[in-house]
Amino acid sequence: MKKFLGVVLVLLLMSIITGVVFAFVFDSLQSADVPAPTVAEPTPTTVTQTRIVFEERSIADVVQSVKDSVVIVRKEVVNFNESRFVGAGSGVVYREDDEAYYVITNAHVVNGGNKFNIGFTELQQYPAELLGFDNDADIATLKILKSDITNGEKLVVAKLGNPKDLFVGETVLAVGNALGYGQSVTKGIVSAVDRDLGGRKNAAYRLIQTDAAINPGNSGGALVNAAGEVVGINTVKIASTEVEGVGFAIPISAGEHIAEAIREKGYFPRSFLGVTVRNLDLNALLQNNYPLGVYVQQVVPNGPAAKAGIQSGDLILKIGDTEVTDSADLVYEITSRSVGEVVPITIYRDSVTMEVQATLESNENYRGQ
Repeated sequence: MKKFLGVVLVLLLMSIITGVVFAFVFDSLQSADVPAPTVAEPTPTTVTQTRIVFEERSIADVVQSVKDSVVIVRKEVVNFNESRFVGAGSGVVYREDDEAYYVITNAHVVNGGNKFNIGFTELQQYPAELLGFDNDADIATLKILKSDITNGEKLVVAKLGNPKDLFVGETVLAVGNALGYGQSVTKGIVSAVDRDLGGRKNAAYRLIQTDAAINPGNSGGALVNAAGEVVGINTVKIASTEVEGVGFAIPISAGEHIAEAIREKGYFPRSFLGVTVRNLDLNALLQNNYPLGVYVQQVVPNGPAAKAGIQSGDLILKIGDTEVTDSADLVYEITSRSVGEVVPITIYRDSVTMEVQATLESNENYRGQ
């Protein structure tokens, strides 16, 4: 028993000594200049938001910058030396050389006339030569000799913008000869881009939709952004008791391309692929596990498509990187490209997707086919 009590006393004494030593060491560590462990706080993440600041110049400043670039286009019919006024529209000076200025307008502005004048007012007009027009594109090109412009007046080539930079909600101005009263301005926004109106044959572009008022006489005038750049050529307004504030403009990039072809050749040579296609029912495509595309019904012998290896029964899925969902997509993608351009075309045949290269040709070479 005594031996047991001795063991207990020894253990108790050792625990007391251990506690004292631990306390001494702990206090020493606390009082020494030993840096306490630092817990790293998370670095705050800086989120940088890129804001598009759209600084508009005043409307008056924008109008001043384009007023000498937008003209009245007046058309007459001359028969047996008698001249009869038949209408007026607007035009935009888009180019000049040492000899002349060149004006882009709508084909429907010049249709029905055989004598043309341009100017800033009805009282001061200068003779213009019609170089040509394209009814499907609704674009015409006029030429005005610099030697015919008198009284110190000077036309100014418009600054052309990039319609691809437009965004919905952007402020735009429609500048033109509204109602035949001379130059006027209306304000609106870009309501939509890449619009396609039904019934347009061989469309070489998609349209800009705007709620800026496009009145009779405004056709052929300028759609202008807040930087004073012409981004479109006003072309049509939907007139209906059920529709308000719906006007359309041709993107200036497409309009200039067509106007330049007319200036050089007298007409707009359309790119030609050489296929007849039809749209397929979407449900039928899905049920048969076919990809979305247009069905090739016929291929013009020795045409660009035939030379590229496209066959009847193929599905055309893409032109370049653009998906083709219906025949309107195909027409636009082909006619908006240049003659001679090599275009990659994705097709589907016998459960295999493949890409071929087609060199577009002019439709002038295939009249009647």
